[in-house]
Amino acid sequence: MEDYSQKYANGGKSIVFTQTKRDADSLAYAMGNKNYKCGALHGDIGQNQRERTLKRFRDGDINILIATDVAARGLDIPNVDLVLPFLFLKRSYLLAWIMLCMLPVIKLLYL
Repeated sequence: MEDYSQKYANGGKSIVFTQTKRDADSLAYAMGNKNYKCGALHGDIGQNQRERTLKRFRDGDINILIATDVAARGLDIPNVDLVLPFLFLKRSYLLAWIMLCMLPVIKLLYL
């Protein structure tokens, strides 16, 4: 995931959509442990924390927002360089294949 953000977003802002709150937390935790500036956003996050996370993302303090689609509805965030769906699959090669197939299409849709 980190490589896609660097390569296709040129280090800019990326939003990664997960299917569940647990997936959002797990991915944010894993990427945070690798020193990526990211934050999670989902329905179990309190309003104050949600606002802080969004402010940090808008201000560029974090450049990867990991969110469930429900939590991200209605957000108005300018200058997002890359939007990705993320699926937690048991076989990482299948995930890599899906992401490689989808990225050119996603990049074209959001240019």
